[in-house]
Amino acid sequence: MTSRNRPRRTAAAAALALALAGLAAPASASTGHTHPAASTATPTAPAADATAATAGPTAATATTNAPAGEHPTSPHAGSWKPTQYDTCSAKLHDSYQVIAPDGMKYEGWHPSSVTDPATGKRCTFGHEHGDDPKTSKIYQWVIGKLGGETNGIPFGYAAAQTDLATGGALPHRHEDDPGQKVIVRNDVKQLRADRTGYAKGADGKPIVCSYLMKMHQGSHSSDALKNNAHELLYAARCSDGTELMVDTLALFGQPNQFQENCSDTIVKTTGSQLPASKAGKRLIPNTDCVQKYVQSGPKASSDVWGVYENWQAESTITGPDGKAKASFDPWFGVRNPSRVGSGSDGVPTASLYTSATNAYPWSTMDGPLEQQDPASPFNGAQRDVYVHNTTVANAGGPTTWYTDAYGNNASDKPFAGSVKQYVSATSNTGLPELERRAYGFSTDYGSKGSGVHAPN
Repeated sequence: MTSRNRPRRTAAAAALALALAGLAAPASASTGHTHPAASTATPTAPAADATAATAGPTAATATTNAPAGEHPTSPHAGSWKPTQYDTCSAKLHDSYQVIAPDGMKYEGWHPSSVTDPATGKRCTFGHEHGDDPKTSKIYQWVIGKLGGETNGIPFGYAAAQTDLATGGALPHRHEDDPGQKVIVRNDVKQLRADRTGYAKGADGKPIVCSYLMKMHQGSHSSDALKNNAHELLYAARCSDGTELMVDTLALFGQPNQFQENCSDTIVKTTGSQLPASKAGKRLIPNTDCVQKYVQSGPKASSDVWGVYENWQAESTITGPDGKAKASFDPWFGVRNPSRVGSGSDGVPTASLYTSATNAYPWSTMDGPLEQQDPASPFNGAQRDVYVHNTTVANAGGPTTWYTDAYGNNASDKPFAGSVKQYVSATSNTGLPELERRAYGFSTDYGSKGSGVHAPN
């Protein structure tokens, strides 16, 4: 790995090793594996409804989002079917669908395991969706900004609008249900990048922001090896008046390529017809990285970062006047993806086990495993998030625009295939550069007993 992306074997690597092992990392440990300025907040458990620990009789009783009245189901919903390892039914899964701004039903958040009201027994879905969005302090605010009859965070809503674009003008996207992940961070104080203290508002107090994000991050398939557009709902509400709620197909680097996580080397792939982009990137482990940093060398040097995956967004919302109104750049990490890259194809991570793969979580295995095997420690459920700048340059301007699914072609009126976006009539461009802060290095949404396995 280059020094830019590979951690030094210091407290940073030790903190991750502890987090991967499910142990408490010291609150003072900092990370630096993909950005030297990233700092790690005290690790926390998932903000979800105990989804990472819903084993046995403690599983939540199913509380569904059954919508009132008749609402058609979006073609982007209802595709999930249980595998041989899953005990919850497709009907129970569908009961968690929510109403989106277009009045149609889309997939929504649910625990990884519930007590099925039809049987009174615990069942598992085999996948998880991260944090329960209702634990967000800005959940109701986000629902209000989405508008219409919205009664939950709809998965795949922006992607579905590509079907409606006039004359098929936009590349179509359909992303699977298991890859939909919710991230909640409440009351995050904004730390200056120069580490001289907190960024402060006009009242002299530290600026505090709450975030609610819904990201599609499929670390189980070959999709991200070639496709760069992935749905990201990004909402932030800060004490200085900065507010943003946007839902787009965010572009993470170029299509038909990804970058090795261990070297930043570009790996060419094929099969995507999505738009080009110079912003963002997808740092994904491939078989070369695993061979170099996990399978080779003395056992003591096996690198826990060898399969780390990090998707880095750099998104901008432009108004009808052509000027940038808002920008944001969260990063999304996966510590145990269930596939690694091999050209345009994905290879099950657990299949690469050898006698030399002694680093955690390889050390919990006795031999190679199939990708979907629930015994595999590689299920894509150990995830972290980095929050950084949420910049708004819209002082006194209109707060609502309509864009296409990719966040382009802004208009002050809705049009076929448009998505409503909200930007506060404020400006925070005078703030100092902020520290990129990392959260979740001890979070596991699919721990033992949860029933979570690939695809997830």
